[in-house]
Amino acid sequence: MYYLLIVYNKTNYDQFLEMIFPEYTPVIGQKILTSEFITVGEIFKIHGCISLPESLVFTSDDYELFNSKKKYLSAIIHFFFGTSTCFYWI
Repeated sequence: MYYLLIVYNKTNYDQFLEMIFPEYTPVIGQKILTSEFITVGEIFKIHGCISLPESLVFTSDDYELFNSKKKYLSAIIHFFFGTSTCFYWI
């Protein structure tokens, strides 16, 4: 069985997409590693969300940590970008 997976990738920290698509639960930061994707749409907030301040990737140190320590997360994100229909909201 095949599923259509539509991914909304968001680099902003606000909750704009959550207001537009209240039926979708956002996947914030590291939660992408443990989430099961069973809905038609997903909201990936790879730089964190204002609702979860500790998830924010904001400073140059945050980005360095993201790049050096979270290679598996980066691989998962690249997988979704390569195999899904992605809409980018910047």
